[in-house]
This record gives sequence, structure tokens and C-alpha cells, in this order.
Amino acid sequence: MKKHILIIALSLFLGACETMPEKATVDEATIETEAANLKSRADAEVDKLFAQKYIDPLTRYLQTHHEDSHLKTQFTKVEKERDKRCKKIKQRFAKKPKTAETLDKLKRGYAFSCLQVVKDFKQRLGTEVVVKNTETVAAEEKIVAETVAEPLAEQETAQTTEAEAEEAEVATHETSDTTTAPVHSLAECQQVLKQKNYAQALSYCQPLAKQGKAKAQFMLGQMYEQGKGVAKNDSTALDWYQQAAKQGHSAAQSVLGVRHYTGEGVVQDYSKAAYWQTRAANQGYPEAQFILGVMYELGQGVPQDFVLAYQWYLLATAQGAKGALESRQTLAGRLTSEQIAEAQRLAREVQAKE
Repeated sequence: MKKHILIIALSLFLGACETMPEKATVDEATIETEAANLKSRADAEVDKLFAQKYIDPLTRYLQTHHEDSHLKTQFTKVEKERDKRCKKIKQRFAKKPKTAETLDKLKRGYAFSCLQVVKDFKQRLGTEVVVKNTETVAAEEKIVAETVAEPLAEQETAQTTEAEAEEAEVATHETSDTTTAPVHSLAECQQVLKQKNYAQALSYCQPLAKQGKAKAQFMLGQMYEQGKGVAKNDSTALDWYQQAAKQGHSAAQSVLGVRHYTGEGVVQDYSKAAYWQTRAANQGYPEAQFILGVMYELGQGVPQDFVLAYQWYLLATAQGAKGALESRQTLAGRLTSEQIAEAQRLAREVQAKE
């Protein structure tokens, strides 16, 4: 009897063993199909990235997926394409005038994705300045070089407020010898900057900056950063930017945010970068809104939040911020219709407060 039971048990066991490969085959087929689908979707995302012309979306992809081992092949392709595009940027800017303004344009456009290109250009610029100063120190102590640059004031996008309009009236102040000297208005300060009369701009803008006028402080920061009308001094530029930012000047706040993001002149700190970009973004500054969207998408200095990222992309796109539309479109594919609706609602709230 026991022998009969054993034979039956063995038969059942062997029968089960015969069915196991079939079950395993089904599972493997399912896994292979799903893996193929995942690869297809991953390749499609990369193809979409390559089809658009901007570099920052590639960098955001790399930062988002740097720990995704299953995307190693796609990651490597994107990394090579990003580096290839940065190389082209380096070659293009190598042909441009080696001036502080060219460096400023390079930073504003490519510091996020091609930081090494920016650093290399800055180093070459610094070397040329040292050589030039060595050869012409005596002359440059007496004159201010005026380069072929766009007006420093063009970055100032805020509308003149009623208080600033009042400042347009010429005032006077007492000097040490009891004589009076004119204090020029912000409008006059901006005008001479547009005319590239940097020496006169310094005499017009510096007194206003010392009186605590935020807009003048910001413009003076630009002059020191770019070496226009004064000896180039990043530390002094940063100090003027900080003074303007603390008074609520949105462009200065965004500049500080970028400084903390890249670590230029300060210790790199994403939290401080997010703080300053948030203050500027809430005032409607488009570049700050775009950068803040990037930071929320990547979780840099703030908790990762795709809804908030989409909200800031929406606001930046509405004002024409470079790269914002492409970033919004890319992120939209990762959100549900409910999340997009929530982001739109939040964007309207921000607009109502501006």
C-alpha cells in the first residue's frame, strides 16, 4: 500500500514538473514583452529630446535618471549628445569677442548645462585681462575702456514705480564744503548706461546706490561684474546684488539665485538658490520662474514636485522665457490631466498675487 501511494505521489510530482517549464516560459515571455515596451518608450523619450534644439532638457534627463540602471544605454546616448552640443557652444563662443559681456551671455544661456565651458571662457578672459593690464596699466588707470557691448540696463525689465518716478526729480545734497552737487535720477542713470557712457554712469548711479535705491544698486552690480566704468570686481558686484535683492529687486534676486546654483563667487547651495529664485518668481520675473521650475522638476533645493514644476513652466512660458515651453511640453507627458489642471490653478493664483 505504501509503495502504491509512493508511486502515485511520484507521478503527481513528475507531472507537476512537466508543467513547470510551460509556466516559466509564459512568465519569461511576459517579462520580455514588458522589457521591450520599456525600451521602446525609453528610446522614444530620447528621440524626442534629440529632436529639440535646446541643451537644458538633456541635462535635466541626466539628472533625473542618473540612478536608473535600466536606462544605462539611453543615459550614455543623452550624455554624449549633451557634451556634443556643449562642444559646439564652446566653438561658437571661441569666435566671439573675449569680453565680460560675452561671458555674461554665455553664463545666462549655458551655465546650467555647460558649466565647464563657462569656466574655461572665464579663465581665458581672466588671462587676457592680466596680460593686457601688465602692458597698459598706466593708461588704464586714467581711462575706462568701452567695449562693443549691449547696454547693461537691458536686463532691467521691471516697470518704473510711482516712487521711482518721484526720484526722477533732481535733488541736491550738502557736501563737506557746504556747496551743493546734483544727485541724478534713476532715469538719467539708465540713459547714460544705454549710451555706453560708463564713466558718467558711475557718477550718476553710485550716489543713488549708496542712498539705497535698489535699481541703482543692481545696475552698479552689473557694472562691477562686467568691469564697465570701474575695475572688474566680482566681490563688490555680489555685494551690490545682495543689497538690491534684500530690498526686493527681482532681477538681483534671480542673479543671486544663479550664483548659489552654480557656486560662482559663493558656496554652492541649492536651498539658497531656490530661496532667491522663489522670491523673484513670485514677483513675476520670467527667468526665475523657469529656473524654479527646473529645480522643482529635479528636486534641487526643494522637494521634487512635478505639479509645481509645471506651474512655474506655465508662468515662464506665458512671458516667453527661453526653454520654458519645451520643458513644459516634456514634463506634460509625465503628468495626469488632473495634475495639469492643478498646476494651472496654482499658476492662476500666483498671477493674481503679482
